[in-house]
Amino acid sequence: MEAANHRVEQRDRCLWVSVWRRPDLDTATGAALALALVSTVIGQISGPVGGASLRAVVLDLRQAPPINGPSTQQSIGRLLAACEQAGVTPALLHRAEALPAMQLGRLVREYASRLGHATDDPAVAETLTLRVAPVTPGIRRK
Repeated sequence: MEAANHRVEQRDRCLWVSVWRRPDLDTATGAALALALVSTVIGQISGPVGGASLRAVVLDLRQAPPINGPSTQQSIGRLLAACEQAGVTPALLHRAEALPAMQLGRLVREYASRLGHATDDPAVAETLTLRVAPVTPGIRRK
């Protein structure tokens, strides 16, 4: 599924969600698109083909705006919490910059502290999609 600024693909037992920057969209439109994206992904997690059959959701934000506003942060938090509740590993793949790392790391700690990850390393995100069991507590998260 593709929309104005994102694409959702199912790759085996993982949803890979790519988000890209659209400078022509205003803040309100971007926030509305984030809300719609999260609703779509939550529907797939909790739907008949989601839940137990999904292993991970990767939200690839490397091409997205580096900083998210309050509404988008709330949407991402909602997505993380839904994944955590469903036992699906959520991973936020961000660009290698300090501000996105801090902002997204905080969201993971707040909404998905048991299963969530925030990383700038695509290999880590790929590895998470291959895991059968949830990550063992104590594993270092980037």
